[in-house]
Amino acid sequence: MSQNFEDIPACPADFYSRSAIHEPHATYRALLDAGPIVRLTKQKALAVTRFAPLRSLLKNDSDFVSSKGVTMNSFLNKMSANSDTVLVTDGEKHNRLRRILMAPMRPRELEAIVGRVRQTADEKVDELVGRGHFEGMSELASHLPVHIVAELVGLPPTERAKMVHWSKATFNTIGPFNLRSLRTLPSAASMFSFQRRLKASQVEPGTWVHRLFELRDKGEIRHSEAIGMVLDYIAPSLDTTIFATGNMLHRLAKHPDQWNKLREDRSLVANAVNESLRIDSVVRAFTRVTARDVEFEGFSIPAGERILVVFGGANLDERHFPNPTAFDITRDARDHMAFGHGSHACAGTRLARMEMEALLEAILDRTERIETGRPKISNNNTLHGFDALPMKLIPN
Repeated sequence: MSQNFEDIPACPADFYSRSAIHEPHATYRALLDAGPIVRLTKQKALAVTRFAPLRSLLKNDSDFVSSKGVTMNSFLNKMSANSDTVLVTDGEKHNRLRRILMAPMRPRELEAIVGRVRQTADEKVDELVGRGHFEGMSELASHLPVHIVAELVGLPPTERAKMVHWSKATFNTIGPFNLRSLRTLPSAASMFSFQRRLKASQVEPGTWVHRLFELRDKGEIRHSEAIGMVLDYIAPSLDTTIFATGNMLHRLAKHPDQWNKLREDRSLVANAVNESLRIDSVVRAFTRVTARDVEFEGFSIPAGERILVVFGGANLDERHFPNPTAFDITRDARDHMAFGHGSHACAGTRLARMEMEALLEAILDRTERIETGRPKISNNNTLHGFDALPMKLIPN
């Protein structure tokens, strides 16, 4: 027999406080301990953090929908409702648009660029090894996303430099209306303005965005769908991988035992990437909305309830990952939820892994160890990562 909605356990944690953003593990712990679904009294929303319930929720995209917006503020949710952006569509429309969006990121297509990714990583690490201290986020972690992904997307060169700022602003506005989101609204607004005005003639031929305009011209998608998917390419494609790379390098620097295991056994590279993504989930949470009255984890939840889906907490759930706060590159963490799960899982997962693995291989080829200083944590409502990370690569 299900329990009443009012019986859902309450949790006073402020998910968007400075401390929760800078040290998210403590907030995840509070939510994990509170129950399989909890009421966030500060945010006036529900939250699901445990691994199995969250995985179940993300698979059920008919009851828990994205088309009513995925943010924690009503203004942007109303703006994005019923849009043609893959992130905020559901059902058959979502599946159709997602297939189009992901076509350039299928394994065969990515195989064609793997050599270029590795060469770019090799050249950058050659430049930095033995140079002394450098700023790791801008000079190393961002290099592959900015030089590979931005070119694949195909925006005009004058706009590519703006993609990092647009991405951070987008993820800030996914949170509630607070000072962080308000300060980045102008940058987000400039991205939306650029998106609406973009023309095929401005885009590099043969690139991902140019392909969207070609499909539009063939009548396979509408103009609004082509423009909507431009946002799917430019908003999430850079900062998530940049932050994940910075988190990984910092973890390996601070855990020399794990770095030495990696040097001794290069077959652990993929494991190291996945374990880093698990323990330092870049995207802390998105939201879903109940499309109808549903029964979930023993509770009756009415239609229209907004639920925070806490990816970062699920990856620290000891019910699924024993000793979850230990950084262990021998752990098989392939089923982590740093990239989400289900039909709305991150479209760029394969590309992000390719970039991170290529960079790590390049560093292993040339470096005895990584040294990092005190990072500057990004004040972002949604993303967990660094704005700056002092770094040094000690050559072999």
